Amino acid sequence: GPRPSAGGWRCGRVCLCGWSATGGGVGFFFLMIRRPPRSTRFPYTTLFRSDKYIPFPLTDIQETYWLGRGSGELGGIGCHLYMEVESIDVELNRLAQAWQAMIERHDMLRAVILQDGQMKILDEVPSYAIGVTDLQGRPAEVIAAALDETRRVMSHRVYPLDTWPMFDIRALRLDAHRTRIH
Repeated sequence: GPRPSAGGWRCGRVCLCGWSATGGGVGFFFLMIRRPPRSTRFPYTTLFRSDKYIPFPLTDIQETYWLGRGSGELGGIGCHLYMEVESIDVELNRLAQAWQAMIERHDMLRAVILQDGQMKILDEVPSYAIGVTDLQGRPAEVIAAALDETRRVMSHRVYPLDTWPMFDIRALRLDAHRTRIH
């Protein structure tokens, strides 16, 4: 049966329940994750080197995201990640070389989704160039406006799925030492 553990109760594989006080009320949560019986076999896909460039079906969740991008009242939104990182003394040439090595090594960075809903890994893609904007010596309000505009454009972008790349990296050189990477 269930037994107490740190943060709640534990039973079976993982079974947690607990509470938290928020905003004058008490919230209760329950999470249960159980390992499937050992006899259960989940379908999986193995792509062999010789056929990895042949289009293949999307997973269920990928297809759901793909369909959800469509126009309409609840559509027109792409699934994406946007983040900003500011760093000191970034060597943009080395960053570009590292990103290019990632593209060459990881197939999904070269993937597109065809019009029929099939995914395709591209065998070859052109070299990717990180967009660089040099704002060194510019007034603070110009820098702030450039950061705001980059954030506005990139944070809600919907990429065409049948065109590579489906990512965008930009670097804004803020001064002689600081660089903001989007």
